[in-house]
Amino acid sequence: MNRLLATTALALLLPIAGAFAGSPVPSPMPADQKGVHPTFMLGIAVEFGDSSQTPDVGVTAKVISSNKPNQFVAGAGVSYFPLSGDPFGIDLSAGFNLHNVTIMGGYDLLRQKPQISAGYAPTDGGDYFCSLPGYSLSGSTCYPAALSDRRLKRDIVHLGTLSDGIRVYSFRYVWSDTVYVGVMAQDLLEDPRYRHAVVTGDDGFYLVDYDQLQLTMVTFSSFNAFGLDAMVLGSRRAEFMAEAA
Repeated sequence: MNRLLATTALALLLPIAGAFAGSPVPSPMPADQKGVHPTFMLGIAVEFGDSSQTPDVGVTAKVISSNKPNQFVAGAGVSYFPLSGDPFGIDLSAGFNLHNVTIMGGYDLLRQKPQISAGYAPTDGGDYFCSLPGYSLSGSTCYPAALSDRRLKRDIVHLGTLSDGIRVYSFRYVWSDTVYVGVMAQDLLEDPRYRHAVVTGDDGFYLVDYDQLQLTMVTFSSFNAFGLDAMVLGSRRAEFMAEAA
């Protein structure tokens, strides 16, 4: 009993002690992306600037600086305006990538006119990943390795065991009333296949790098809504084994 009280008190004091000591609390970081590189745009160009009240409309092909969506880009391209007496243009432009669509504005150096353009661009920036050690990927964000030490949890309920032997639990941290679903570091340490996912913090408690398991810790409400799909990262397949009667 005394040991349990001491452990609970220590867990409650850790965040406070860290704050007074000036220790930074790890915070989520944007994920990196694999396969980011220049791409192309094929679309429609419109140019203004001569004595005619009607703008020139044509087609354009450009090389743009990045295939990452939701990002500002620069580019250069060629355009063809079939109804103009001066049909060919070469431009420098800048704009913004959406998902498979790029919108740009620039200047046609050959025709000496401002240009706006929009069109299709393959903006698949590649899979996200975490380059920082001890962080786990969820969506496009990297989160610090989760405190997964059984000594820091209460109201622990075993929900099931995945087909690859990982046991899944619901629990509350001793300092919180929020119910989470995740794993126990002590379980992973007993299995040679998963020991690499466990690290020991400076305070002696275990943390789990969920990214190494292709899983993520979720709230119980999220697990209730989406099941194991809420926990699985990437193409990992996960299902509970049938429990013996």
